Amino acid sequence: MSLSKKELIKQFNKLNKFNNNQEKIENDAMMLHARVMQIVEIVMDQKGWNKKTLANKLGISPSYLTQLFVGDKMINLTMIAKIQHYLGIKLSIEYCDGSSIKCRIKNNFNENTKDPINKVATKSKYLNLVA
Repeated sequence: MSLSKKELIKQFNKLNKFNNNQEKIENDAMMLHARVMQIVEIVMDQKGWNKKTLANKLGISPSYLTQLFVGDKMINLTMIAKIQHYLGIKLSIEYCDGSSIKCRIKNNFNENTKDPINKVATKSKYLNLVA
């Protein structure tokens, strides 16, 4: 059974509705986690590293790293610091107050790379993690 475009849009819009603040906070935490892991994956690909290589450098098991990538475990600040160290990157959080039509987020990747991390915000206040 396929959904009509209208029904598909309706279902999609339900994804951003939360019953309470705790649900919203948990979703925001998962989104931040996903952004970190997306950046990690991009940098690993650029370096030609697999998960086992990174896990060995971080001093964790490859299965634990996989749990971080799939979201079964949440990353903590200590692990982010280790990842920065071993990947040779610096992650930062930037604040956009939403007062401009578009708040463009800078990234510190080499300008020659084609990275999908650039984010554009248009409406509300948000924090965005960038490399």
